[in-house]
Amino acid sequence: MKCTVPPALDLTCNDKMRGLGRVGQALRYALNRKGLPGLPAAPIRAYIRTRAGLEAPDAALSWIPFLVGENFHLARTSGDAVPACPQSSSSADNAAARHTCRTPR
Repeated sequence: MKCTVPPALDLTCNDKMRGLGRVGQALRYALNRKGLPGLPAAPIRAYIRTRAGLEAPDAALSWIPFLVGENFHLARTSGDAVPACPQSSSSADNAAARHTCRTPR
């Protein structure tokens, strides 16, 4: 799901990372380790069950405060997106759970 936001509100990363705003955000991060470059890709996530009776969540919703265009560059329009991703409902199906760590010799 994608939503557009009026640029005048200056709420999204698309607005804050345009023109000189990009330089300002880079300086803010370089000096204070704060600002948009320090944000995770999806600062808000929800793991949900899509039907009753599941032991664990089987879907994830992520809120991202920007819109992307072609080649995953910031879109020219301001907005945010909520991608939905299916998840495994069993840790046995999870590749990370099957990964075995070996102790270095």
